[in-house]
Amino acid sequence: MWALGFNRHRRGLLATDQWEAWDGYFQEIFSFGAERMPRAQWESLAFGYDGDFWDYVGRALYALEGGP
Repeated sequence: MWALGFNRHRRGLLATDQWEAWDGYFQEIFSFGAERMPRAQWESLAFGYDGDFWDYVGRALYALEGGP
């Protein structure tokens, strides 16, 4: 769902305020919530996502670690 929102926003099909709400939700659950994703797990998923989205999530989730 996060990738879908990212791509729709990038194509102008999802308003910025809606994207920011979705983005904040997913950053929260994958950074601190029940779905917390360790960096190594995210890095193993690179093949499954568009490069721009993969880079964006890597920066969003692991910025405190210096990014991917």
